[in-house]
Amino acid sequence: MLQNESGSGRGKLKVVVFCEIQKPQLDLLHQARFEVICHEERAVDLIKKELEDADGAVSGVYVQFDEELLQACPHLRVIGRMGVGVDNIDLEAATRHNVQVVNTPLPIIEPVAEHTLALMLALSRNLIIGDKNVREGKFRHSSDAPFAELKGKTLGIIGFGNTGKRLAEIAKNGLGMNVIFYDPVPVPSETQSEMGVQACTFEEVLAQGDYISLHVSLSEKTVKLFSHKEFQLMKDSSRLINCSRGPVVDEEALIEALKSQTIAGAAIDVFEQEPPNPDNPLLSMPNVILTPHRAGQSSESLIGCSRVAEDVVRVLRGEEPRFPVNNL
Repeated sequence: MLQNESGSGRGKLKVVVFCEIQKPQLDLLHQARFEVICHEERAVDLIKKELEDADGAVSGVYVQFDEELLQACPHLRVIGRMGVGVDNIDLEAATRHNVQVVNTPLPIIEPVAEHTLALMLALSRNLIIGDKNVREGKFRHSSDAPFAELKGKTLGIIGFGNTGKRLAEIAKNGLGMNVIFYDPVPVPSETQSEMGVQACTFEEVLAQGDYISLHVSLSEKTVKLFSHKEFQLMKDSSRLINCSRGPVVDEEALIEALKSQTIAGAAIDVFEQEPPNPDNPLLSMPNVILTPHRAGQSSESLIGCSRVAEDVVRVLRGEEPRFPVNNL
């Protein structure tokens, strides 16, 4: 039975949807007899106004659920975050305000791993420059010559969670790469042996990796995890791939490392500021590949991530969610 009322005289429970979700999950919210509002505005005042009498929210990355917003939403009981990252939600504040946060950690594993691999291949084969040169009539131009094969190269993975493990599996078994990784959470030696990967220190991964791929969540510990010191530890032939969160990499330090050829290149799906400023030097660097924060997006992942609506319904029914992020 839906927990509709607290004696306040309010009618249906209200759920605001701030992102695209699949029709079956949108229908599910309607079938649960909620008032469902689909809201595309990103203006803070309009978001706050829509949420002030809402009981639930379904959101992507752009709505910032900070203390101020949560305080302005006295009825809010659940935030459903499509995807896995919850750095746009103040979890401590949500817990204080008795707001359950839920997400969808599994559907983004495959697309992020595949997107990372696509960026590695594009870097290795100089695909973006080659495409540009052909369109400009520069056929087989020296600037688009591939630099190396991936087979036998060392992939260093920072963050060996579900996505890091899936990337390791593809790189090791599909491409014949050597895979090393760093994660603060110990990985059993049996698991390492079965996967054919090796745990190393953070510094060892940086020093040995031909490609360094970042798969960490954003936290106080990972903000600017990669800065001037870390780039100095990398090989001058190595490439950095960031499909985690923009602030994990100090962009000023990255730009300097690329200009000075401290590292050979980078592929970036996420930025410190999104969208990046038009004058961001990364936009004009030939040894950089950029994508618009879409590593976790696919038609399949959109279906899977839309199922966060199911947990929103569970919470508003007084049931336990499948994928809670904070403990209430």
